Amino acid sequence: MASYIKNALHHSLSITRRTAHHSLLGNKLFLSTTTTASSSSLSNILQQVQNGTLSATDAESLLKTSASTSVASTSSAPSSHQIESFANIDHDRSHRTGFPEAVFSAGKTAEQIVSILDSMTEKVNARIDAGEDATAIMATRVDAELYNAISLLPLLNGKLTYHPLARLLTVTPSSSPPHPPPHVTPRHTAILTAGTTDLPVAEEAALTLTASRVPVTRMYDVGVAGLHRILNA
Repeated sequence: MASYIKNALHHSLSITRRTAHHSLLGNKLFLSTTTTASSSSLSNILQQVQNGTLSATDAESLLKTSASTSVASTSSAPSSHQIESFANIDHDRSHRTGFPEAVFSAGKTAEQIVSILDSMTEKVNARIDAGEDATAIMATRVDAELYNAISLLPLLNGKLTYHPLARLLTVTPSSSPPHPPPHVTPRHTAILTAGTTDLPVAEEAALTLTASRVPVTRMYDVGVAGLHRILNA
């Protein structure tokens, strides 16, 4: 059991170190201090488990708290210079095309995704405060492993919601009104799938429309072998 906890702790520490590296961009003294402190906490927790004074469940809780605290303490709002080193965000796309830029997450690190989403959310908050309508903020192709890494990082300007089936992240800006704005159209868009295998793509489409304030009707598993199911949907 101690070996399992040690491996889990080392995994979280590696996330903390990687996050600190990307967030602080060379602040080696601070990174070294954080890593040393984390290593001390690791030894202490393992010693308590070995002595029988700490249960595996409590050790896991301490691990999660320690990892979240370390990441939060080493992260700060990314500067525009930092973001521009890996992304050129199109903040005005919604004004030109009616729909904002979505973050394609495949191939990006958790730190990059959170930095981009935070920058986008900051801009949307400013527009909401100026009396404009909010626009959708989302990241696509986010698998469970990537989301677990993202969830350890603080989002300063909004709240994340993960949709595992669609592998989609949506963001609610902190300046959003308490009640959602009305739909942009009374007409529903139907999302149909031939089979259950199509659900991830269908849910991504449905959630994208919902975030854009378009009402959606879902009808799943209504392929050619089951046309009668449409009548029952």
